[in-house]
Amino acid sequence: MPRAQVLIVGAGPTGLVLAAELTRLGVEIRIIDKHVSPLELTKSAALHARTLEHFRDLGVAERILAEGQRVDVLTLRTSYRDRLSVDFRVLDDTGYPHMVDIPQNRTEHILIGHLAQLGVPLHRSATLVDLTPAGSEVTARVTTPDGGAETITAQWVVGCDGAVTRRWPGAVDVRLLTPAWQVAQATSARVPVILDRGRTARDLYGSGAVAYLIRPDRHLGYVGPPDRDRIERFLSTVLLDDPAVPTARQGVRHGAPGGQR
Repeated sequence: MPRAQVLIVGAGPTGLVLAAELTRLGVEIRIIDKHVSPLELTKSAALHARTLEHFRDLGVAERILAEGQRVDVLTLRTSYRDRLSVDFRVLDDTGYPHMVDIPQNRTEHILIGHLAQLGVPLHRSATLVDLTPAGSEVTARVTTPDGGAETITAQWVVGCDGAVTRRWPGAVDVRLLTPAWQVAQATSARVPVILDRGRTARDLYGSGAVAYLIRPDRHLGYVGPPDRDRIERFLSTVLLDDPAVPTARQGVRHGAPGGQR
């Protein structure tokens, strides 16, 4: 029967960082994830100073900085006009007076590689089925890649699998009021030239928003109500006849109440 001081369920950014930090402190961990391989979707991109400081302590900050795009200024806009700018360069109590734009999946790959260097295996295709308290320990039943199951004993079990954690036995029952949402991403050579490298902006359009992320391949994204027609109209307004519009249609991801995707 496998044993660990801490069983971490979920290998997204939260679970991976926790695994790296506990390993750095000498804690015996086991980390599992239900997915066969890392997800390639970009769910978020911004890393701020405190996160970068923590990544420095873990030993991965330099690679994050090398792969990401430094952002010194964030500008909020409406109707194509600047309304508010946040200049991170005024931060004088950190070694990272800026934001870093890096896709979440790239951050995950860096953390996975870091754990591999530490000799920490990531157990995939492993789903938590049941938890049973046993005195000062917890017994977890977990599926295995071959369709079987194994029992893991741990002093602590930490849920890092997002909304799924709320369905665990004994988890706190909270009423969730998260509205439905939709995210789309497009790549275009015709994104309005409104920013210098090292800046990013959020433009508000009614119930939606577009993010101009100045990467070498120029990305823009939309966050708003889950309405495919609405997002197509939105992108058509911004890009006109740009071929990125049908690309964005294909890349639409739908969200649902409770954060389910």
